Amino acid sequence: LDEVIVWRWPAWQREPLARRVGLHARFLAELRHRRFDIGIDFQGLARSACLLVAAGIPHRIGNTRSREGSGLCYNERVPRPAEPSSRQRCLNLLRPLGVESRDRRMVIALDEEQRGFATGFLERHGLGDGAYVCLCPATTWTNKHWLEARWAQLADALQVRLGLRPVFMGAGGDLPLLARIQAAMKTEPVVAAGQTWIRGAAALLE
Repeated sequence: LDEVIVWRWPAWQREPLARRVGLHARFLAELRHRRFDIGIDFQGLARSACLLVAAGIPHRIGNTRSREGSGLCYNERVPRPAEPSSRQRCLNLLRPLGVESRDRRMVIALDEEQRGFATGFLERHGLGDGAYVCLCPATTWTNKHWLEARWAQLADALQVRLGLRPVFMGAGGDLPLLARIQAAMKTEPVVAAGQTWIRGAAALLE
């Protein structure tokens, strides 16, 4: 990736109407000014598909059997694979560009600084040589959360039955949720939430 352009939809939707409209309009005008040739809709929803049209992108690629009518915005549709892998579905969207791949490995490149952070973190929590399991109870959408009491039961069972010390992952905003889970536990977990960043978390998982 040479550049990441962020459409700040959630934040802008909280603005007053006039400012909200202005922010979205300027964003779309900037995209049109860039004159992109090809747009690939990996999300496959109405908002992401309409963005390609509003940005004036002439060649728009998406899946067949798309949702929310998004397929009406594409001028090239790639058959959605029968297999359930979302990674393969996204890779298949590159076929019109001459890219054919079934390499679905998800790799985050790590260096010695990130691995050193993970080693130090584990040693500080008595896990230098111990077995542990990383748990991520929080998601962006609270309606997708599993019951907190069940997380507590699972974390206890992993530690008691399998000897795996639970390490709770997440962001700083997840700490109140994790505190409630921890309070319901009989064993003591390790909380890494709020102390990592993407690559630091990846090093702990590695």
